[in-house]
Amino acid sequence: MVLLDGRVAVISGTVSPRGIGRATAELFVEHGARIVILDFDETTSGSATAELSSGHLGFACDVTKPESCKAAARGAPHRAWIIRPADAGPYRRTSHMTFLKEDVR
Repeated sequence: MVLLDGRVAVISGTVSPRGIGRATAELFVEHGARIVILDFDETTSGSATAELSSGHLGFACDVTKPESCKAAARGAPHRAWIIRPADAGPYRRTSHMTFLKEDVR
């Protein structure tokens, strides 16, 4: 059964091949989702998407900066899920990732 067929997930913290973000991305792909990877560097996010399979996107994004998140949101497919594994950067109660939800609708 393909649980996430046709869904899109935006995931930060997926560049490290041994991290929880990458494991989340791989599991979502296995279940049919398309992935948008966010990383500080567009080259590394693009490389990470290529390692997953074709049809995924990678964008440069600093999740601690609202303008960076808004720019990434403009490139993400409409109505994407926002996934931010706890290991992706410094943790704060408030996150600029909320801008992605507003901009993707």
